[in-house]
Amino acid sequence: MLIGLIVYVALRKPEKLRAKLDDDPPIEVRKSPKRYNHDATEIRFVAIEQKVGRHSDDIEKLKDLLRVDLPAMERRLNDANEGRVSEVHARVNEILGEVKELRGEMKGKR
Repeated sequence: MLIGLIVYVALRKPEKLRAKLDDDPPIEVRKSPKRYNHDATEIRFVAIEQKVGRHSDDIEKLKDLLRVDLPAMERRLNDANEGRVSEVHARVNEILGEVKELRGEMKGKR
């Protein structure tokens, strides 16, 4: 008898425990959109691959430019700087010569 009571309680489905759906308004069921679209992903991949290829070409051109033109530019700047430094030294020497002349005149007047 005890076993019968246990089986009855376990298999019994009281009305309070049953969930009921309110069908007002009626439930609408639709197919959800695919989260993964292979064709769209393939198209995007090809486009990105082309962009990366163009950027790689640009990077290589810049590397070549820097490898060839940068040393030449540095040489031109160094030559120009040496010229400027030479001009500054010459001018400083002129000024020092004039200062020595003025000192000599000042010593002679005393």
